[in-house]
Amino acid sequence: MSTNKVLASPPANCCVTGVKHSGTPQGYTIPLGGMETYVSEPKNGVEGVKRVILYLSDIWGSLFLNSKLIQDYFAARGYIVLGPDYFFGNPPGLRLDDPAFDFDQGMKTALDKATEVLPAWYKAVKEKYGTDVKYFAVGYCFGAPHTLKLASSDEIVAAAIAHPAFLTEDDFRGIKSEHLSMASSLVPLADLPPSNLQNLSFSLVLVSSPRTRPSSTSLRTLNDPNLAEDDFLFPTPSRRIAEDILFGKKATYQLEVYSGVGHGFAVRGDPEVEHERWAKEESAKGIVGWFDRFSK
Repeated sequence: MSTNKVLASPPANCCVTGVKHSGTPQGYTIPLGGMETYVSEPKNGVEGVKRVILYLSDIWGSLFLNSKLIQDYFAARGYIVLGPDYFFGNPPGLRLDDPAFDFDQGMKTALDKATEVLPAWYKAVKEKYGTDVKYFAVGYCFGAPHTLKLASSDEIVAAAIAHPAFLTEDDFRGIKSEHLSMASSLVPLADLPPSNLQNLSFSLVLVSSPRTRPSSTSLRTLNDPNLAEDDFLFPTPSRRIAEDILFGKKATYQLEVYSGVGHGFAVRGDPEVEHERWAKEESAKGIVGWFDRFSK
């Protein structure tokens, strides 16, 4: 009998640490599918096949400056990027100074709400941008379960997650093996049949992060990265179980593991610290490069 263990825990202390970046967003916000949505587009328009990335954010939301800048980067690489505000202007990351805010309950409520409203948003996206489009999804932390749900459907061409939360074994089992392609930054693999390259690809971006659970003090710090060797939310044993599941499905996947940085590095890493800046930039390059492979 198979189990359904929790592999990635709910958001914790590591999800509210990091650094707010600086920069000028290039996109704009529109109402779409019942949610305010950040839209970032290539400056020179879209050439060839239209490609759309669905950006499913961490607990700071798609309208947080760091998230906007990442979405702009993807747009600069030739994608239309859409980031739904499933927190409706009140992301948990910005409620940390509210003494009445119950973090754990807030996470559960936010997850349930996002799960409820996203299907209508997906439908609105398809109505606006069409079906003759290659859709991709990337989920950071809180956005990971929504991304894997899309990866278990026929809605997208490729998927990526970074330092995930809220995942179980079944979330990985549900990924359609016939829609997956394989690339690994750790172990070279034999060449794949060309037909596989047209199917759904899955990129799993992992990272070390804090071991400690959130406290009333740590939940109120955004500029205090806490680095460790394991990701408290998605520790090494969980990552290995996830990889075993993907391997057992004969799935195709890419796995990137970054040392010396904390959970959330791909969104809130400190650009003044060389190895954090490098890891953040490489993760973004890796994700968009993975999507490029399957967007021709």
